[in-house]
Amino acid sequence: MGLFGSAAKLGGVQTSKKIENARYDAINGIAQDNILKFVKTTTGCESLYNLISVYEGLPNTYFEVPGNKKEAIIVYEQASKLLTDQELRSKVADSVVYFLMSGTVMGVATYGLIAIPEGIITVSFLSGKFIPREDIEDIFIDNSRKLQIRTKDGNSTEILASNYKEVKAQAERYVEMLKKLYCSPDGSLPDIEKIKQDVKSKGVEAVTGAARNYIYSPVIDKSKTFSARIKKIVYGIMIVFVIIAILSLITGQGDTDTTDISDSSSDTGFVEQSDTADTAGTAGTEEQAAVQSGAATPYDIYEYLSDNELISYTLTDNAANFLREHPQLFPAATEEECDSYTNWDIEYKHISKSPSSCGGELMFIMGDINEIYEYSPENTGLDSPLTVIRISDYDGNIISVFYMDTIDLYEGDSINGYVLPLDLSSYENALSGQTTCLVCAGAYLNGRQY
Repeated sequence: MGLFGSAAKLGGVQTSKKIENARYDAINGIAQDNILKFVKTTTGCESLYNLISVYEGLPNTYFEVPGNKKEAIIVYEQASKLLTDQELRSKVADSVVYFLMSGTVMGVATYGLIAIPEGIITVSFLSGKFIPREDIEDIFIDNSRKLQIRTKDGNSTEILASNYKEVKAQAERYVEMLKKLYCSPDGSLPDIEKIKQDVKSKGVEAVTGAARNYIYSPVIDKSKTFSARIKKIVYGIMIVFVIIAILSLITGQGDTDTTDISDSSSDTGFVEQSDTADTAGTAGTEEQAAVQSGAATPYDIYEYLSDNELISYTLTDNAANFLREHPQLFPAATEEECDSYTNWDIEYKHISKSPSSCGGELMFIMGDINEIYEYSPENTGLDSPLTVIRISDYDGNIISVFYMDTIDLYEGDSINGYVLPLDLSSYENALSGQTTCLVCAGAYLNGRQY
């Protein structure tokens, strides 16, 4: 049985925190132990890389650790699934890697392959297989355009990593590359012993920092700790304050407005209303007019929401420009839409150091939901539902996300996704202190229920 066992549902909603932590340990173990030494980035392996360099660009195929954090995680996760056997893991660690193939489902590595001079490691969801080079007789394309390895005993093994449309389209090139490495008709195969000697005497991999850094966050089960119990008490107090604030809005707070929000579509119940021209920092502006007319763009909406009862913020210039230029991302229909606009190196610490510079790109976040509130259009004056989510990431930072849609997640669930940083703000916590919070616009969100 593989790393995740039968309980792992790739893309499902019931994956346990224990399994997620195992996934984290496995991924970071491969990265930090430098198990994958690609010939492209290993001193002394230049001649080996020359054999395969012309095949760079093949789909789902990696010839080095990607600089993109999301893809690096896929590579390390695929390796962790292929190398659950310690003997096989040691074999790869003591050798070099020609290339790695990985298919994905919902961003999780599934079918894969690692090619090393000693042979081919191929895998399905729950089992792995090592085929030594000396046992390989032929590599061919079957009637379904999948790749097959025929061994000298007459048996064939399907390369499951080829079971993807984009790989099948390039099947001939894969066969050409694999035959060059494992069963060349003229017998001119790389000298394995010489490779080992070169790696041992000269091999120093020129990896990027991503290969050894903390690249993947665990789902930390903090539910039984003393601090967790204190946090629950604090969150309970905070919820009471929020309920009081909402009730105050409903009953009409202050002398200038006693209108019930259910009586007027112009009073949102979310942004504080007033009879003055400068109500909520947006009344009388083009943004408020656009919202009320139903013609609001994402920029109009997030500017309109900036002065609210939960946590106010001010759009940075970069965020305002991004919202104007890419309205189709708020919300996005798929995560693929967000990829090209995402800087995978942005973290909370970068924004806290220079808040005014944020907002020019999307960032990827992961964490647990502390609080989540869904507001209907009747309560906000907007055309679509608004979900406000307060997230604690795995470094203990607080992130508030305003998401212009509904999402089937609840307090305590795990969440990840693409967001646009809008501002670094703060709110008054239950102990009358100030909690710093990164405010974001949600582009594409996903998660798991617990």
